[in-house]
Amino acid sequence: MENEEEQPVVATHQTMETDVEKLAKVEEKRDVVTDNHICDEEFAWEEYLEEIQAEAAPPSAFPHVEKSLESGIEENQLIEVVHYTDGDQPSGYWVAKIITVCGPLLRLRYLFPVAINVETWVEVSSGCLHPLGWGSQHSVPLSIPPEVPKELQNESFLTNAKKIAEDAEAQNHSVPEEAFDGNGYTAVDRIRLGMKVEVLYDDKPFCGWVATVLDNVGGRLHLQFDTPDCSGETFWLFYLSHRLRPIDWIYQKGSPWKYKNPTLSTFYEEAEWSALLEMSRDDARHSSLPKSLLSTSLEPDTHSFKVGMLLEAVHPFKPFSIELGIITKVTDDKYFEITMQPLNGESVSWLTSSNDPLILPTGFCKEHGLKLAPPNDWNENRDFNAEDYAKYLNLSIADSGLFREHNACGVKAFEVDHRLECVHPINTDQICFASVIKICGHLLVLKLDSESDFLPIFRSAMSQDIFPMGWCHANNYSLQLPIHFCEKVKSVESSMPVEDPQEQSRESPATIGALSLSGSQLSMWCPRLYINYCCHTGPYLSKSKVAKQSQSVGPGSVELVLREVLAMTINAAYIPTRALRELERSVKENPNIPPSWHPLVFKAKFRRYNATATIPIATIASDISDFLNLICHVLQCCPNLWSTTSTGENCPFLCNGSQICMQANPASYFRGRGRIAHCRGARGGLIYRRKRGGRKRLYVPIRTNRLLQPKSLV
Repeated sequence: MENEEEQPVVATHQTMETDVEKLAKVEEKRDVVTDNHICDEEFAWEEYLEEIQAEAAPPSAFPHVEKSLESGIEENQLIEVVHYTDGDQPSGYWVAKIITVCGPLLRLRYLFPVAINVETWVEVSSGCLHPLGWGSQHSVPLSIPPEVPKELQNESFLTNAKKIAEDAEAQNHSVPEEAFDGNGYTAVDRIRLGMKVEVLYDDKPFCGWVATVLDNVGGRLHLQFDTPDCSGETFWLFYLSHRLRPIDWIYQKGSPWKYKNPTLSTFYEEAEWSALLEMSRDDARHSSLPKSLLSTSLEPDTHSFKVGMLLEAVHPFKPFSIELGIITKVTDDKYFEITMQPLNGESVSWLTSSNDPLILPTGFCKEHGLKLAPPNDWNENRDFNAEDYAKYLNLSIADSGLFREHNACGVKAFEVDHRLECVHPINTDQICFASVIKICGHLLVLKLDSESDFLPIFRSAMSQDIFPMGWCHANNYSLQLPIHFCEKVKSVESSMPVEDPQEQSRESPATIGALSLSGSQLSMWCPRLYINYCCHTGPYLSKSKVAKQSQSVGPGSVELVLREVLAMTINAAYIPTRALRELERSVKENPNIPPSWHPLVFKAKFRRYNATATIPIATIASDISDFLNLICHVLQCCPNLWSTTSTGENCPFLCNGSQICMQANPASYFRGRGRIAHCRGARGGLIYRRKRGGRKRLYVPIRTNRLLQPKSLV
């Protein structure tokens, strides 16, 4: 296709959109709202697992996710450390070994004779670290670093040290060059929107096409095939997928690999596809996906399968069914074709290799107690059996010795009833809350908890479509919540009484806040609570301390969230021990504390003094507003200081600004004969400044929130 005539290039370029326009079309596709997102922002999976008494699969069971968080810098790799004397020009470099990797910090040990041990800590982004070979390419000499004492730098030491460094450079166990380009620390950070990559087709691994990265969600790439009208198929692949290849990989490999344009409903001439391919490959030379990030295990293992062998396999388009397949074609010693003839449906054929974890030896289902779907030519009136079917058609059986050994799920720490996140098999834009219901060798039988009537699906333990709990939240992606959780929330919402809008509009701000707290929450669930630091903080709390703290807490369990709220409030006091004593005293004197409140021990420290107090905490959502109102009343601060909404300076109680103080006669502001100078400030307000010789005034403002009566707990 490279030798096609270039005459239609101009017409193709006119109909083709730029990558910027293509990315703009799909920019809003990421946040998809569905019925199960009614409480996605309020959902905390840790609390949900604690409520249903389940455990999450350990993060170590997902090696592709852990690798995506790595920087490509590993221990025992070699690196060149450049040192400078005067100015910005390097005076020399030396080879060092990486001893410890602590995020962006590296602990290095210079390569010297055994008797000398010189170590240093260097940041990756410092600019003095380079891969092996950088010094020779830039004509920088090999010289002893300044950290080595000059007393040791004799002639024999220099000779031995340089020999050790040169031998280490010959090993070429170097850090990848992309780790120092400044485009990101982890592998995920280095993949950007608009980058190009070649993608092999799933059913035709010898054919592929150029695709563009539309989105990068924690290493899971949203890709689109390049087409003249930008209407190419969009799909998701993890960046470590074996289907991804660097740009020009197909061109360099040659036959049998070839470029094959994706099928479209719109017809285009072959010359247009050729021109598009050349333009995509040319653009990719400036914005291609880094080669070092792609999977290194590109070539599959050799196999010994023969035509006519019978095996079992997970249906390629129906991952909830395992059916029989027959090898109908052997392409070479690495690839072969499997054909399925389902009982209900059309026959399916695809090209695969022995590395595919979803092809199974005959008898796998019988060994693990799984149901094997019969083919369409099975007419017997008894239970289907693969061995009987092979004898019926005189086919040879593919035993377990022909298949690659995959890691068992037990080794990867998967257990039954573990929870994880899984890509929906039909709508791949969705990631669902899933549970492990059975383990069969290297296969996981997963139930999508976000679907009420969906059959269990089969996934390999090494699948790149499963993720640990919290992965979606960490990457700001929507998670399909468990259907039982959503139904429970809906039932609670439907059971709440509907208030008359006119009556509700006449309610006080405190009543409205109380209704908003408990209106759509579970009995043990607390929404996100915001601290409105612009509100009046009273005589106990420091406004600066309040503003420096986290501006929100939750969502989560009522007891856990309110415990954190009270701890933050005590720590924000001028004297934390005094605030703790006031809270304890008011609770003991209040006979209307509900019995459902759970007493917890709180500690406070001020200078050399320590205080301990037991304060009851609300445990159900209906008591949240009562608890917050009690805290604010005791500490004499605005009742809106803690709220479910962030009000900023627009407090419903009008506690901030000029309405905080009820100004009295200026003569009551001071004692004695000192005079007060009235100056007009930059913002127009009056500034009271004591003149020389006058006494300090005593200013006692009257706070409006002291006039607010505490909410009754009865």
